[in-house]
Amino acid sequence: MLGTTESKRDKLAAAQRVNSLFLMDFRPRGTNNPHRHAKEEEIYYVLRGRGDMVAGTDANGKEVRYPAGAGDAFYFAPGTLIGFYSDTKKGRTTPRFLRCGRRVLPRTPGRPGYRKEVRGLP
Repeated sequence: MLGTTESKRDKLAAAQRVNSLFLMDFRPRGTNNPHRHAKEEEIYYVLRGRGDMVAGTDANGKEVRYPAGAGDAFYFAPGTLIGFYSDTKKGRTTPRFLRCGRRVLPRTPGRPGYRKEVRGLP
């Protein structure tokens, strides 16, 4: 989410700025209730701890969970269902994430950074 807007390789490298960057700490058995950000993409990097990451939904609209532990990274496109359930018991190392987000908005033609493929975003 950092870099120039000149990248031909991927859209993340072409991002202009990060809107938010912070640490997320979880209590034993804590949760980040599943939610969506319609106009923001996010990356979660697990620094420590373990649990289940909610990353999207299945064909029936049910949340899909993936095991997550230290060193794992997750990218969430705008509108993706996001959440986390800590499986840490009291007295153990609790989960901590680095969370990075960027608001995704259409750009105006003729202005620096405009890309045709973003015109269809809500």
